[in-house]
Amino acid sequence: MKKARILLLPFIFSLLLLSLDNSSTPAANTGAKIKFEEESYDFGEIKQGDRVSHTFIFTNTGDEVLILKRVRGS
Repeated sequence: MKKARILLLPFIFSLLLLSLDNSSTPAANTGAKIKFEEESYDFGEIKQGDRVSHTFIFTNTGDEVLILKRVRGS
């Protein structure tokens, strides 16, 4: 009779874990997360004095507000 109890205990524990519904628990906050379409751009050779520009497109894929501070080019 002891063997039957020992064998049933892991089975019952497994059923208990499977019955828990984790899909209803809220996801952990990930905060703001920036995703760029491209992270760099090569202008190639440019003449001194020529004006060049490029637009970087990005999206906030996180779940909080994205705030940009001290943005600088290199």
